[in-house]
Amino acid sequence: QWGMHFTYSEQPEPRGLADAFILGKEFIEDQPVALILGDNIFFTQDFSEKIISFKSGGMIFAKQVPDPGRYGVIEFDSAGKVLSLEEKPKEPKSDFAVVGLYTFDSRVINFAKDTKPSTRGEIEIIDICNRYLDLGELKVNVFDGNWEDAGTFESLYRANGFAREEAAKSINI
Repeated sequence: QWGMHFTYSEQPEPRGLADAFILGKEFIEDQPVALILGDNIFFTQDFSEKIISFKSGGMIFAKQVPDPGRYGVIEFDSAGKVLSLEEKPKEPKSDFAVVGLYTFDSRVINFAKDTKPSTRGEIEIIDICNRYLDLGELKVNVFDGNWEDAGTFESLYRANGFAREEAAKSINI
């Protein structure tokens, strides 16, 4: 119906987000791939043009948040150039979080295979992003719209409020 094909693969044990690229290598082949986390809730955002036009390198999305330590954090210089990415830092260098929407070219499979697991035993997605950053091939799209990572009761409650507001607008309440 939407010109998309979905295929599923089970991750037998928790090995991190980037493990999805290893598990999905036969489906990715030599094509670009997008990964979106299931607890992401976007409101009034349309990323389809950016994703459809994506060709190579890596592309992630960022949002200014009040609690950046819960996420991967992006540090920018004064010109907006990405200086660093860090996963769940205790002392964040900025308040820009990496939202759970990633697009990479097919090299991501080998980058994931070459990434050593973190102390948590996981292949961290931020390490993949840093690999593209080191190559000068990471694009970061900052957006202003409503987004929630519904990973806490409070954020799920906020997402519910946004959904209620959007529904009320569409039926003119």
